[in-house]
Amino acid sequence: MVPNATTLLKPTMSTNLNASLSLNSTFLVPTYMTQEEFLALQMTNASDANTTLNDSMINQVVLRTWYPSGYSPAHIIIASVVVTVLMIMVVVGNMLVIIAIVTEKALKNIQNWFIASLAVSDFFLGLVIMPFSLANELMGYWIFGFWWCEIHSAMDVLLCTASIMNLCLISLDRYWSITQAVDYLKKRTPARAALMIAAVWLMSALVCIPPLLGWRVTRPPEQFPQCKVRPFKYNLGMQYHFF
Repeated sequence: MVPNATTLLKPTMSTNLNASLSLNSTFLVPTYMTQEEFLALQMTNASDANTTLNDSMINQVVLRTWYPSGYSPAHIIIASVVVTVLMIMVVVGNMLVIIAIVTEKALKNIQNWFIASLAVSDFFLGLVIMPFSLANELMGYWIFGFWWCEIHSAMDVLLCTASIMNLCLISLDRYWSITQAVDYLKKRTPARAALMIAAVWLMSALVCIPPLLGWRVTRPPEQFPQCKVRPFKYNLGMQYHFF
């Protein structure tokens, strides 16, 4: 049985309804909208269709949702449980990797520094980014305020870019270790490895800084504000904007 399911009785008189309202149709209605408002909205939207249905319109089942996203309560609960388990695995798994590299003497070699850098970016993704992104997706709007939207969006871009670039750095390190084993291992000093890791994080930061400095598209206040990062194409390249 679907939670909060309500059966709407048929209207007592002929009404103009949308042609899509067929027998035993199912609709998702947010909890902030009453059944009467929903039915009135459907009748208003169908006014231009001139579709008249008589007493055969029965058993309109309305599945209430908790938030404007339109997800049903069952979907919200299941997604919350599954994604929360994944977040715990991401946070705990990467934390164990970082602890192992820092504490175990056998793992304190230079090539594992790159893995530790990757683990740091993924750790903060699971700890800081994923919980708020999950809430934003399931609710359908951003409830955490303007400034946290700015910080969250910037950190999302920073950490995702750093994670990708750390993977590229690990790939290059493995490639050079195989193709230029002697020369590369001599050149891969601790100072140069630290410089390579710093370059990864610096380039990742350069990607997320412009929106924080005002390079964004502003939007007027909304009842259900959004907080997203989307590519916006221009002739000169790509611009990220928050809205």
